[in-house]
Amino acid sequence: MKLSASQVKSAKPAEKSYKLSDGRGMFLHVMTNGAKYWRLKYRFSGKEKLLSMGVYPAISLAEARSLCDEAKALLRSDRDPGLVKQLKKNFRKNNLKTHLKLLLTSGLKRKFQACLKATKLELYVF
Repeated sequence: MKLSASQVKSAKPAEKSYKLSDGRGMFLHVMTNGAKYWRLKYRFSGKEKLLSMGVYPAISLAEARSLCDEAKALLRSDRDPGLVKQLKKNFRKNNLKTHLKLLLTSGLKRKFQACLKATKLELYVF
């Protein structure tokens, strides 16, 4: 069952952190201190991964669903959304040449080959 905006807003902290599922792997993680994080659980190359999509209320339910759809689209095109997010973050900080050197010298050649398409996507986007 999908979450409603009122359910998200009224989620209160408990003694232990808990999750409110929205379906398709997306959920709201409510922490003991009251913080609420949007997360997406997905599988890539046979491994379970977790993507953080932002903090509520900065990211609304509708925005989180949109981000989830974007991540699912990347998965359908055989790209790891977590790695694409990392690449975008590094791309903003460094230029592409420095970023590629870091990938090649840090023993991430296999990841580099898997996300070469993602790098081309970043060049298209930026």
